[in-house]
Amino acid sequence: MALESDADAVEVEMVKANQAINQLRYSADAYREMLSLLIGQRVEEGGLAMPSDIVDMPSTYRCNRPELQLLDAQISYLDAQKRLLKTASKPHFSLFAQGWYGYPGLNMFDNMQSARWSLNAVAGVRALWDVSALFANRDIDKQLLNKQQQIELQREVFDFNNALQVKQEDSEIARLKQTLKDDERIVALRQSLRAAAESKYENGVVSITDVVNAVTDESLAQAALALHKIELLKKKYELIHITYAN
Repeated sequence: MALESDADAVEVEMVKANQAINQLRYSADAYREMLSLLIGQRVEEGGLAMPSDIVDMPSTYRCNRPELQLLDAQISYLDAQKRLLKTASKPHFSLFAQGWYGYPGLNMFDNMQSARWSLNAVAGVRALWDVSALFANRDIDKQLLNKQQQIELQREVFDFNNALQVKQEDSEIARLKQTLKDDERIVALRQSLRAAAESKYENGVVSITDVVNAVTDESLAQAALALHKIELLKKKYELIHITYAN
């Protein structure tokens, strides 16, 4: 009778395990379908694999987000406009020269008296200065300066918020690393307890229920270890995404 009840208890646990497996399989199929819709590509069963762990995480992170690159480009554009305004406000000088051979020349009175052709040349410096641009460009320069200061402020705020996110992710990564160490220790202890329970059952000291509970506890510990490994890997990739580090 005891053996029959033990067999029933084992069968109950097997049915419960199969239920959990089926639930996970249906959930995986649903998530696979959603992923296929999101990426526009069919994801077949077994087509996904856990990415490799990032072994060497940098001790310091230099944010290289595209948002910062856009702000830097906007600042550079405003600098170029300011330089253009400064150039337009300055006087412009140019050299000119002209020569000819003819009659009359530059010295018309002498040429008219002698009635001869002569070689003539004129050279000089020409200066152009739009004084009104000094006053018009002054207001434009102030507007450009205000825009540049606003963009620099946006950059500082973005850097600050990004640094906060990095600190949070670093803290989570450190916590999960310690959690994994604890999980590995728990799994080792659960394996030892399960082996002890099996030995005691063979000697008739404990019931099959105690063995099943020990096996379940070991499986839960291994599942927690696997879950925390995924969470740690997820946090590492999130940190790379936050900083956009290569």
